[in-house]
Amino acid sequence: MPVPRAGRYRGVLILDCRRGRIEQHAGNATTRRIRAHRQWHDLPIVFLTAKAMPGDRESSLAAGATDYITKPVDLDELLGVMASWVTGNGKALVRDDGDPA
Repeated sequence: MPVPRAGRYRGVLILDCRRGRIEQHAGNATTRRIRAHRQWHDLPIVFLTAKAMPGDRESSLAAGATDYITKPVDLDELLGVMASWVTGNGKALVRDDGDPA
């Protein structure tokens, strides 16, 4: 993982949830564990998933993901999302608890 420097990162964590509710739940739990560590609070986390179900995007963002993309992946979309977070132009989302994602 990248080392934080003044709230900016040189990379983005892509959390790939392959499919189904079990993996979605595990991915959200992993995101919450990452966010629990102060040094990773501002790390851009893009949740990538197949078989997206209603409410999955919202639950992932509430768990601390900064963005959410479904499969099959549009490469231009993925690269655009990654570039926006690496350059600092990504919009910070707000989790349910009011903390920045």
